[in-house]
Amino acid sequence: MSKNPVKVLLIEDDPTYAYVVKRILTHADTCKFVVETVEYLSTALEWLDSRLFDVVLLDLTLPDSAALHTLTELSSYAPHMPIIVLTAHADEEMVGQALQSGAQDYLLKGKVTPPQLVRAIRYAIQRKKGSALLSANEGRYRALFDSFWDVVYLTNRTGKLVDINQAAVTLFGYTRDEFLGIDVRSLFVFPEDWYRLSKMLDAAGNIQNSEVKLRTKAGNEMTCLLTINIHKARNGKILGYQGIIRDITVRKSLEEMWRRYEFIVNTSKEFMTLIDRNYVYDATNESYCNAHGKARSEIVGRSVADVWGEERYIAQIKETLDQCFAGREVRFEGWLGFSILGKRYMDVTYYPYYNAEGVVTHAVVVSRDITERKQAEKALTRAHAQTQQLLASIPSILIGVDADDQITHWNRPAEQAFGVRAEAAIGHPFRDVTIQWMWEPVLDNIHCCLNEVRPTSVNDVRYTRPDGTEGFLNVTINPVLEASDRKTGFLLIGEDVTQRKILEGQLSQAQKLESIGQLAAGIAHEINTPTQYIGDNIRFLQDSFADLAGLFEKQQVLLTAARENGVPAALVDDFQQAIEDADVEFLVEEIPAAISQSLEGITHVSGIVRAMKEFSHPGVEEKTTIDINRAIESTITVARNEWKYVAEVETDLSPDLPLVPCFPSEFNQAVLNIIINAAHAISNVTGEQPNQKGAISISTRQDGNWVEVRITDTGGGIPEAVQPKIFDPFFTTKEVGKGTGQGLAITHSVIVEKHGGAIAFETQPGRGTTFIIRLPLDNTPRNGDL
Repeated sequence: MSKNPVKVLLIEDDPTYAYVVKRILTHADTCKFVVETVEYLSTALEWLDSRLFDVVLLDLTLPDSAALHTLTELSSYAPHMPIIVLTAHADEEMVGQALQSGAQDYLLKGKVTPPQLVRAIRYAIQRKKGSALLSANEGRYRALFDSFWDVVYLTNRTGKLVDINQAAVTLFGYTRDEFLGIDVRSLFVFPEDWYRLSKMLDAAGNIQNSEVKLRTKAGNEMTCLLTINIHKARNGKILGYQGIIRDITVRKSLEEMWRRYEFIVNTSKEFMTLIDRNYVYDATNESYCNAHGKARSEIVGRSVADVWGEERYIAQIKETLDQCFAGREVRFEGWLGFSILGKRYMDVTYYPYYNAEGVVTHAVVVSRDITERKQAEKALTRAHAQTQQLLASIPSILIGVDADDQITHWNRPAEQAFGVRAEAAIGHPFRDVTIQWMWEPVLDNIHCCLNEVRPTSVNDVRYTRPDGTEGFLNVTINPVLEASDRKTGFLLIGEDVTQRKILEGQLSQAQKLESIGQLAAGIAHEINTPTQYIGDNIRFLQDSFADLAGLFEKQQVLLTAARENGVPAALVDDFQQAIEDADVEFLVEEIPAAISQSLEGITHVSGIVRAMKEFSHPGVEEKTTIDINRAIESTITVARNEWKYVAEVETDLSPDLPLVPCFPSEFNQAVLNIIINAAHAISNVTGEQPNQKGAISISTRQDGNWVEVRITDTGGGIPEAVQPKIFDPFFTTKEVGKGTGQGLAITHSVIVEKHGGAIAFETQPGRGTTFIIRLPLDNTPRNGDL
């Protein structure tokens, strides 16, 4: 110990014991002590602020403090001061708690000898100094340990972490307490990396900068370099492992990025070069070298004049490079000659390259071979001109609208049809153009076209021409997909079908007149038969009335004579002869029958006339609801003379059918065409005067939102070869002069196009055919399929 006296602060409230302790220390032979005594802890704390002491002797029980609180209070106030507890409490638990709370020793009053007290003081001072030195060394070691930028760690022999520096906490995201006890293998992304390193460590004794993938607490993966050394005892026993981890994720990312950039540059079809201010190539890519047919070493380090020739360099290139070095981005487009590629049309851009100080040090030259594009542009220009000529020659209305609803094309027929000039339409929203037509169906079909990206069409769109007359258009809307942003515009094509509709009406009327003409003789025959027996009956009644008139005269004479009471026998005989001549019994029997038959004939004639009137009902512009069953019955009556000699007609008409929206005249015409075809088909099989008639069956029924009409015949069926053509205009299997080929074509048009319905057939060659007509109970357009 030092020759300087040891300054002792004795904190003791028992004056007698304080005197004893002070006497023992002041008379000690081995060391010189200076003892100061206080009775209160508060006083002691004040003294420690203002005076220097080497050691404190502390009684735990004081007037202002008791038990361990006294020690903890003093220890926290003077943490570097060695403290010896000198108390009368001999409690083993208390001893342990005191030592843990910072006491250097625990001595019992009355049992400690003077030499023991002196020795305890000396040892307490030495231990505190050693602890302070160790703490200082540890602090310096920790400061050095934590100052490493790389992660430094220590593990025990099983791989559990026992110490890490601050860099590990920062890099991995674990706290120091969370790190301690973690198995270092749990940080590896790939467990096989750990096993590989273990084998290397066993073989070589250390690992230097091995690249591995490690995972942070948040789950992020890092690329790291790992160095490991074995920590051994003097006897060679492995105590643990020392490791350094360096995060190279950013460096690896930059290296990978550089490799990618290098790959992109060298695989690019564009020519790329880097030229310094001395007009010397500093770098170039593979495409540029290949175009010149030279290796990179033959270009890099050489001047631009050497590669392109002095004349071209002076005349074309140097001035452009000087502009680039002055900070301007320069672009050149024209023909250039290459030793390998030959003459090519190039788009060349000179980009100034600035260093960190903002000085242009290089020119980055990027050249694009646009020969094919240039040729394609010329071809496109020619094609565009041809397309414009073609579009101009199209007689149909053509309106192009882009995805933003702006009109892009408006051809001459559109100008003529709507009275709007192209310059007044192009560039304006489609809905803003003053077209006088039925907008609602057109807009509905445009909406459907754009939403479903498919062509749509609407027929018979009524519109007003510039001269005020009305016409009809068939409109088709086709989607036009713009690949740049996947938006869809549309192309509207309109065909004026006014004249066609007039011709179709005339054709339909001609067809009807043809049918009526074909039926006229039969209808006349049908009417002639009841008319004939009505005439015969009336002539019979005329003759019979003459006979009865003579009888009535004789009867009057007889009655007159009877009133005068004189009836001669000759007069009675004469009257009897008159009765016999008049055949009164025959007349009484036949006259009522003749009258009944005449009335029946009149009813028959009225039915035929009514059926003909209903069949020939004039066409209407809009659908009207009709009784389908009654329309069919009228048509059967009108066509009677066509079928009555070859077939019997049977009907099974559903009595609870609802009224169906129809064009009555057109529907009657369609049914008539099928019945006539059925009669002709049966006649082809049985002959016109058959021994046994065929059959035509007509039925109706409701099927959900549809009404279905089935017309079945027992004819020869439809040959398979002609089945796909039977609805084609002008197609017929009849002999020349017996068929126009319009009947079923018109029927198909009427049912499918005008009624939005469907028509199909089922046929068995040699057994007959069934035509199936389906009409919707609403006005929703259909596609014609059953």
